[in-house]
Amino acid sequence: MKRTLTIALFFLTAMSLSSQYFFDDFTDSQKLDTAHAYLMVSEQFAKLGDAKQAAKFREMALFIYPELLIMDKEKIEEVVEAAAQPERPRITGPDRSGMIRYYFSKLLRSVTTGDLETADSLIAERLYLPEYEGGLTKSQLAPMVSEIYAEYDLSSLSPSDLYDLDSIRVDKVEEGTYLLTINGADDESLYRTGITFFGRVQTFRFRQFDTGWKIDKITALF
Repeated sequence: MKRTLTIALFFLTAMSLSSQYFFDDFTDSQKLDTAHAYLMVSEQFAKLGDAKQAAKFREMALFIYPELLIMDKEKIEEVVEAAAQPERPRITGPDRSGMIRYYFSKLLRSVTTGDLETADSLIAERLYLPEYEGGLTKSQLAPMVSEIYAEYDLSSLSPSDLYDLDSIRVDKVEEGTYLLTINGADDESLYRTGITFFGRVQTFRFRQFDTGWKIDKITALF
């Protein structure tokens, strides 16, 4: 095992030295795959009792792909395998729960860092929200989002400030449709904002469109 670890260590170190941030031009799936490789090396060092090297490689994994912090550890390998495949419309067969968790973690990270372009890419052309039975188009949604960011300093929050990340549940409704349910964080001030789609329990409906997986409906219980 030590020989295998040495080869892996050499390979990953060489990648790290190839440029300041060798992963800058990677796609999301390539970043996730690379971060997973670093994480596996970290785990091997931990098994060998080398806590320092284990911490070093884990830190690098999270630097490459911060969403690993809020992903279910048991789902990481499933997500890596799924994310590495090119997106195809109307994929049938396998359970995509891990992929749904991945997209949700990506949404949370983009919302709390102000990366609205990424957040927008995960939203369907029409989003159904509480009190908006007919749904909202992206052009209708944009001023609402701008108002929320103007009123609340979301950049000072982490995903765990908004949600109980251990409460995530993903259910397959039918082929191409999943529901992700999550509890809000234990902070009463969050529920006095007047934002109708943010509640103590939220459900996000993910559907697979020709352009990929998108959220087309959000419901909330207060």
